[in-house]
Amino acid sequence: MLVAVRASQGKTTSKLHHINENKLINHAVSGRLAQSHSSLALSRVQARARRVVICINTKLIFQQKPYAERRDYCRQLFLKLTDRQSKPTI
Repeated sequence: MLVAVRASQGKTTSKLHHINENKLINHAVSGRLAQSHSSLALSRVQARARRVVICINTKLIFQQKPYAERRDYCRQLFLKLTDRQSKPTI
């Protein structure tokens, strides 16, 4: 998806662009761009939230949203999904 969107804008996509997208997902999960998270180290709720964030980020790429806007939105979405699902129901 990233390659197709960038190509439609007349831009090329390098390895660096894919690395940046990976950092965006890491930021959504950890709050830090540089820290990577293995899917194996996440709880079930976090792993599911991570998958949702990846899907939403793909949609945002298609909508040509800027990187910083996508990064912040994905972080807030991850926090919302994990907070809501981790609280016990009374």
